[in-house]
Amino acid sequence: MFDTLRLAQAASPEVLRHSMNALLRWHKLAEQTEQLAAGVQPQRALWDAVGVGLLPPALITTWSERRDAPSTSELANVSPPLTICS
Repeated sequence: MFDTLRLAQAASPEVLRHSMNALLRWHKLAEQTEQLAAGVQPQRALWDAVGVGLLPPALITTWSERRDAPSTSELANVSPPLTICS
């Protein structure tokens, strides 16, 4: 598991808002999300799940295209594994 918000903030610091809607629009994934979650309104569980599923590859691509792109280990440190408490 990883923290999509922290990854998005690090990969796309120029994006002013890091809401799911803003990130999907910025990375040109809003239309694809709407198609895959047809008939579901934004911010419903299925819509969010589809959007979150599409974001990581886009964020990693954005990150790798930056001139100051950090190493893979630095990327891992931005979004360390989450601990699930029982």
